[in-house]
Amino acid sequence: MRGTPKSDRGSTDSPASRGESTPGNISPLITFEKDSFSPAGPESGPGFAQKKRRFVPPPLQHIVAEPATTQTPPGQVTPRGTGLVNPKQAVPEYDSNSAQLLGKGAFGSVFKATGKDGRAFVVKEMDIGIIAHRAAGGGVISEENAQEHLQKMQVEAKALAMLHGIPHVPKFLGSDQQSGIYRIAMEHVEAPSMEKGQLPEPQVKQAIYQLLKTLDAAHHATPEVCVAHLDVKPANMLWDGKNLTLIDWGETRLFKPGQTKIEQNLSAGTSAYRPKFSEKGDDAVFLDTYAAGKTLETLLATGKRAISAGAKQFIDRCTAGEPIEELLKDPWIHD
Repeated sequence: MRGTPKSDRGSTDSPASRGESTPGNISPLITFEKDSFSPAGPESGPGFAQKKRRFVPPPLQHIVAEPATTQTPPGQVTPRGTGLVNPKQAVPEYDSNSAQLLGKGAFGSVFKATGKDGRAFVVKEMDIGIIAHRAAGGGVISEENAQEHLQKMQVEAKALAMLHGIPHVPKFLGSDQQSGIYRIAMEHVEAPSMEKGQLPEPQVKQAIYQLLKTLDAAHHATPEVCVAHLDVKPANMLWDGKNLTLIDWGETRLFKPGQTKIEQNLSAGTSAYRPKFSEKGDDAVFLDTYAAGKTLETLLATGKRAISAGAKQFIDRCTAGEPIEELLKDPWIHD
């Protein structure tokens, strides 16, 4: 069975379609008003209904976490994140000339930077100018896709800030906009991903146990917010032999607890670690738990080794969407 009850999908005339908060999703961090697509000047305002619209992103602000609630209301879960000490923390200063490129995509790059204190950290950048240019007709991206790319990165920053202090999640160091570049800074973890090499089964168990603990903590980030990773797979798991770090929160969604249903056409995740969607959509918490089970299956099958009966049963429980707190009690994970 799946651990979280589902609710029926809303009508097309929903709060989300009007740009308002919805029970299943935290209000978007970027809003796209109709007039914001019109060029400034005489053609603005009523001139919105022209065939070629121009994408003009609004000013971005720091993404900060709400401080953890000191007292938990009756019937609510205890918040797991600690929030930020400085609620308006910007990206630490670093020498961009010495930053090491770790990866590059269509809209931005990821660097390993070194701060003035000698501490290494990761900086993820998105070029807002490229997004705006492509949305305005300079590429194949639509203005809806432009909105999605910007919003995803802002949601990632907010999620990391909310999860600050939770073990096995990169520590959030700040976010800001500078010279048309939106940036997120986070802790750098020196460890290989779990998609490479074959690990002994005891280490696989330890990693999966830590993964499930991390997902459970994220799903109960605060009494008001459930954070779903939605791209769990070995490539997004770093392992140093003892400790796991779950990275790449770029597909993250934020929900209200108990209202975690998502639409059928969600593009998040990797197909090998995602079930087929039901006709009415599916549940985000279930998708994370399912992906954890498929990840375990992949890790144990590496090198064509046999999977034990206990492991198969545990995988089946994960992919059936049983509550994580129950999975953590399974004898196999503690054997």
